[in-house]
Amino acid sequence: MSKRIGFPRLIALVGLGLTVLSTPVWAETPGGASSANESQPTAEQEAQGKVLAREGFDAYKKGEYETALQKFGEARKIYPTGQVLRMTGYTMVAQKHWLEAAEVLDQALASHYKPLDPSVRAEVLDYLNQALVHLGTLKVMSKVPGATAHVGTGEPKTLPVEIRVLEGTHKVVVSAEGYKDAERSVDITPGQKIDVELDPVKPQDKPKVEPVVTKPEPPPEPSGPGWFPHQKLIGAVVGGTGVAMAAAGIATLAAGSSLNGAVQSNIDNHNATYGEGCARGSYLVCYSDAQVINNDGKRAHTLQQTGLGLTIAGGLLTATGVLFLAFAPWGTEEGSASAQPATGPAEGEPKPEGEPKPGPETPAARLSCGPFGLVGVGCVGSF
Repeated sequence: MSKRIGFPRLIALVGLGLTVLSTPVWAETPGGASSANESQPTAEQEAQGKVLAREGFDAYKKGEYETALQKFGEARKIYPTGQVLRMTGYTMVAQKHWLEAAEVLDQALASHYKPLDPSVRAEVLDYLNQALVHLGTLKVMSKVPGATAHVGTGEPKTLPVEIRVLEGTHKVVVSAEGYKDAERSVDITPGQKIDVELDPVKPQDKPKVEPVVTKPEPPPEPSGPGWFPHQKLIGAVVGGTGVAMAAAGIATLAAGSSLNGAVQSNIDNHNATYGEGCARGSYLVCYSDAQVINNDGKRAHTLQQTGLGLTIAGGLLTATGVLFLAFAPWGTEEGSASAQPATGPAEGEPKPEGEPKPGPETPAARLSCGPFGLVGVGCVGSF
């Protein structure tokens, strides 16, 4: 026995079927009112946008993110609902397009055309935070009215503005009509927020010039063949030390040679008295005499070696000192000063009134020069 469906129930079922047909497979929020600034798509655009969104969603579930991003991008142009923007942002997060993902997810949260259901907003915020941990923020400000700023190749934005950027170095350019652009390069790390204040400059305004601090240059080295300061004095000390050392070495070498001769004479006398290996006489006396001769021989050898070393070292030091002295500057202050031409008015010209004349109580002008009396190096007039 068939059952008849009442007219009111039939109307309800038809309405439910139309609702299901008009709702996307991921439970899009039912018809939110569009804002005054957003134009609602036509029925044909809405139908086409739903098809593209479903195709993008299917590709997203399969992990085909390039296809999904393409489909969602086409759907956004004609059917920019909160759900389409949301899934676009999810796909960008999956591809690690952090900057684009953050922008699209912001749009999804702020969408007025079929906005997001409150139940999914927390999830969208979670995806947004996943993108933000890879980004930094530049807050750009300017004292010039109407100034705009752009970072890299981004679109100009009216100041003040906060701009998200990827980690790294970014060029910030602030522009204003009738002004010269102001630029700055900024290094930023993930999660960092940097305030940047730039003021464009009017063409007639002179930019501030920071004073340049220069370190005083050291006085020039004395001219001439000198190799280092106080070369003459060091050469004399080194040469004198070498001569003394060589003399001590010769004396020590002579003493060692003399003692060595005495040792050789004692050896001959010992062998004549006791024979080879103490074959004759008292063995103890022979052995004691041999020890004394051996000790004298060792001392003679030590004196000879020490004297030879001192002589060689003294000779090297003497040669070094002579070399330093040979190439040291030998000019004197008096001689250098006398080489300078006299200063003052030429002969026959009247001398300025009030200027002291040279005399017994007023010394003539002279020059006080630099190290080693070198003319023209650090000389200043003293009057």
